[in-house]
Amino acid sequence: MQQKQIFSLQGRVAAVAADHGHHFSKPTQERIILVEGHGVEGDAHAGPFVRHRYLARPGPACPISGRFT
Repeated sequence: MQQKQIFSLQGRVAAVAADHGHHFSKPTQERIILVEGHGVEGDAHAGPFVRHRYLARPGPACPISGRFT
């Protein structure tokens, strides 16, 4: 008989980051605003479609999965 595993996800936020441009790293911010269906307000990767350059080239209208809602 297979036993059911129960996982407890706990953690803490060490830092948040956002940037208006597509740069290698993003500067940390004191706070960010999460917008439902959009992502981090003011961030270059925010929006309803993939914003990562390597993913956007083959499918610029590809919806983002796993977005905070």
